[in-house]
Amino acid sequence: MQNKLKHLPLIISLCLQLTHAHSRGVSKTIYGSDDREDISANTPTKILELSKAVFTMVAESDLGKGRRYGHKFRKVTYKKRYGLCENENFSDQRVLGNCSGFLIAPDIVVTAGHCLPTIYSCSFNKFVFNFDLKASQQKYIQQDNVYSCKTILKREHDESKLIDYAIIKLDRPVVGVTPLKINTNRSSVEGDAIFMIGSPHGLPLKVAYNAKILEVWNNVFLSDLDSFTANSGSPVFNSRGEVESILTMGALDLRWDKENRCNRIVKCKTRDRDSDYCVGNLSFKLDQIDFEEIVTRK
Repeated sequence: MQNKLKHLPLIISLCLQLTHAHSRGVSKTIYGSDDREDISANTPTKILELSKAVFTMVAESDLGKGRRYGHKFRKVTYKKRYGLCENENFSDQRVLGNCSGFLIAPDIVVTAGHCLPTIYSCSFNKFVFNFDLKASQQKYIQQDNVYSCKTILKREHDESKLIDYAIIKLDRPVVGVTPLKINTNRSSVEGDAIFMIGSPHGLPLKVAYNAKILEVWNNVFLSDLDSFTANSGSPVFNSRGEVESILTMGALDLRWDKENRCNRIVKCKTRDRDSDYCVGNLSFKLDQIDFEEIVTRK
């Protein structure tokens, strides 16, 4: 009990920051150097294969009506959407998504529960696979990469208990993609190396390297992953390429530059519990969910 109480102020602080962040549309940040890299032809084969099972969740209103050759989509740059200052990473890339997630069975995906606040929100979003840099530069998103929600199999979002996940059945199986493997054999421990794949701020898919687990609690762990709004739901991997957790919560990721009247991405040398920006981010551990039971009764 004493050990849990020691972390209570930090947990409460993170919960409050998450609520504040969602009201403003910003959360999470960069620790140390920016370790995010584009998913591209130069990505290591193992990472590239994992990325194929990661989707970018997109509001249906941001996609044009599907045609024979694909969906038109809003072509807004990162810099314009978030009012970024000059020279911020990826500022000229297009942004589209509002959350991330991943495939665990041919027609079943997982994301953060807060990404789908109501049962109706599932039908208002599309699940876009292979939204990498090359795809974002095209005129259309291929229809074969766009999936719809058939039903929410299970969803839990309780900030007081730090529970945050949703399991969704898609309208059809995702063809040619291997579902991700979830780690069920070994619990996360402090110091474990981790990495993440997702769509930070709705950008084309990025892999965030060089992170580690800082602290572990019952159903979550704290890490120094470079993460942002719309990374929510991203799979967090261990060094073996298994999914350990879902990214769910973090501190503010943009800071207003009064002099230049633009937003700068927050960069933290290290985690700082007393900071509004550098407190770290939380991931919900997947060993808390009985996926086999949920998937078999689908």
